[in-house]
Amino acid sequence: MIAGRDTTASTLTFVIYLMTMYPAVHARLRDEVLAKVGPTRRPDYHDIREMKYLRAVINGICIPRCQDTMAILTPYHRDAETLPGRVSPLVE
Repeated sequence: MIAGRDTTASTLTFVIYLMTMYPAVHARLRDEVLAKVGPTRRPDYHDIREMKYLRAVINGICIPRCQDTMAILTPYHRDAETLPGRVSPLVE
């Protein structure tokens, strides 16, 4: 499962990068987590479902990245160098 590990790592790296680029988002997200969970307890499934700003941040980061990935991985047909199953490589 290399793909699952790599995509998770790249997404988390991207999230951390965005948190450094947008400190106001980071501060608001941190405040919401601390208000709901506190400084010592780990969030559970129900906590995460109730944190609306966290869900908005996750959706704002993950959905565009998933759509971009799907657009890149969508097979298409090209006459030259067609692979079996009439799927062509995306690399030019």
